[in-house]
Amino acid sequence: PNMPFGDDFEKMMKQAAGGQGIGDRNNPSIQGAGTIEGGKFESLTISGSGTVEGNVEAKNVEVSGAGKIEGDLKAGKVETSGSFSVDGSVRADAFMSSGSSSVAGSVKADRIDWRGTVNVGRNVEAGKFRSSGAFAIEDSLKADEIEIELNGDSHVRAIQGKAVRVRAGKSGSGTTVVTGGTISGNASGYAQGGRVGSVSASASVSSSGGSHSRLEAKTIEGGAVELENTLADLVKGNTVRIGKGCDIGAVEYSQSIAVDSTASVKKQTKK
Repeated sequence: PNMPFGDDFEKMMKQAAGGQGIGDRNNPSIQGAGTIEGGKFESLTISGSGTVEGNVEAKNVEVSGAGKIEGDLKAGKVETSGSFSVDGSVRADAFMSSGSSSVAGSVKADRIDWRGTVNVGRNVEAGKFRSSGAFAIEDSLKADEIEIELNGDSHVRAIQGKAVRVRAGKSGSGTTVVTGGTISGNASGYAQGGRVGSVSASASVSSSGGSHSRLEAKTIEGGAVELENTLADLVKGNTVRIGKGCDIGAVEYSQSIAVDSTASVKKQTKK
């Protein structure tokens, strides 16, 4: 019989070594070290060291080991507690990460809850966004509700939301810095056909925690804005509260403003 050689043989050996659940194509599971081809699944589970070659569409994706998707991910629920990376973009109903995650493209979800470290190479859009770890978003963050607890250095170019709250982490009083753009709106839904082009994520997150943490951004905009330990060029809102540890270039508000005695605001303007 003909024997496979080259890339085909290498792929076969990886699959044989991994103990992956190839018996159930609708519910693949990689429990050791293995590689499978992308596709449409009911559920995808990676509890070892697994790679999926190509795009993935699934109702549920769970990663508790080291998982990598070499394409785009479209899912109902994504839950990761290990090391997780996506070469393309993520579209999901819910994206929860308590480990270390990296997405080279953009992230769009109804609900986002990040408790570890997350790097995103493009935009993040959500209905509700919550982070209690550290993140790096190279472009903008847009959501209806944004709640950030700083437990590591974080940065984003711009933030826009109806309600934006940034506070120091439990282990101390971090600093939040915003470095570019604006924050507004909400978004949800799935990718609509085609493949989103991959982009390399160059961001890095330092999770120092405590009083050494900070968030950096260029612009922060919202209806109600409450900030602690934040560095931003411009903050815009109806009601604005600038708390401890903040260093803000300019604030534009329409209703009210409160500034903590330890904070620095160079310019205030009522619109």
